[in-house]
Amino acid sequence: MSNREKDAEVRVVRHENAVLRRQLKIQVRYEPSDRLWFAALSTLTPRHRWSRGFSVTPGTPPAWHRQLTAAK
Repeated sequence: MSNREKDAEVRVVRHENAVLRRQLKIQVRYEPSDRLWFAALSTLTPRHRWSRGFSVTPGTPPAWHRQLTAAK
């Protein structure tokens, strides 16, 4: 797959995600496995690009970590 095809596929998935979020009437609740996935991918993505691909803000993974450690 060429870089152009990959970029097009990523844009399609991003747009689909945006459309689905607009249709939801409630706030999305992530499970711990989802949070782990976002945290792992966030280390590979520069922070200034998070708003394009992630539904979480740069402060969200540290907040999740604080909540996890406080619960234990």
